[in-house]
Amino acid sequence: MKTGFRKFNLKYFLCLLLAVLCGISGYANSPFTAHEEEVIEGIMAFRTSLSVMEFANARAKVDEYRKRVLSAEECKTLSEQAQLVIDTFLVMETYNYIYEADPNDSRLKDLILPQMRKLEDFIKVHAESEINEWLYTVAGDVISCCLRFLPKAEAMKKGLVIKDYYLKALSIKSDCWYTLINTAQWFFQAPAIGGGSKDKARTYFEKAYAAAKTPSGKYYTSIMLSQSRYADDKKDEADSLLSKARNIIPESKFVKKIASINLIGHDYFYYVTHRDNIDKKLQK
Repeated sequence: MKTGFRKFNLKYFLCLLLAVLCGISGYANSPFTAHEEEVIEGIMAFRTSLSVMEFANARAKVDEYRKRVLSAEECKTLSEQAQLVIDTFLVMETYNYIYEADPNDSRLKDLILPQMRKLEDFIKVHAESEINEWLYTVAGDVISCCLRFLPKAEAMKKGLVIKDYYLKALSIKSDCWYTLINTAQWFFQAPAIGGGSKDKARTYFEKAYAAAKTPSGKYYTSIMLSQSRYADDKKDEADSLLSKARNIIPESKFVKKIASINLIGHDYFYYVTHRDNIDKKLQK
């Protein structure tokens, strides 16, 4: 893959990302206005830019950004659904950086469970035709974060809801790399008895990589496809894909972490479910 990136320029990267994203927005089933989509796409660009920062600095940037965006008068003029998607993206970003510092931080539960309830309430009172693909996708993402805090029976039921939301989002916008990559991870991590399938996961990873046209999309899909290849014991191909992500953002902390996980013989998906043990190995 020719990325066209030799030296990472953050300002150029964000401008290019937003320009390309604006060009692909506005699908027929989307209830969002062009302006609302621009705001959400700007947040996507902001989230991607954090990959070059140390975790503590990134967390501070998220907190600052969230306060500024949500308190802006412009945000109050957006639809309820757009505001909810914006808020959810930023809540998840805060959750991610707290989790990275300490997966057992007591603030995580109180942060993410109320967000799941907000999304559930919105979906209950709106017709399916009114719901945007972004809302279905972020709803699935948030439930994924919440599973660890739910009773086992409820968690199993919610796990299937995640799949349902992702597939509904894809029925609206079938070539959204962001939804495709999350769908792929669901199939990869779900047990076979619950509908999981490594073969289906592989297909969705490949579709996501093919669908990604922006630097951000290529960055994330290259990483995830590389780890799918690593899990299939195709390590040369996995290394090549990870290098492509590194070429897009050479200073990425995420790529560096995944490379270190691969170096000790594990893929990222294994790390997600065995983090404590792998982190101990990495510290040695």
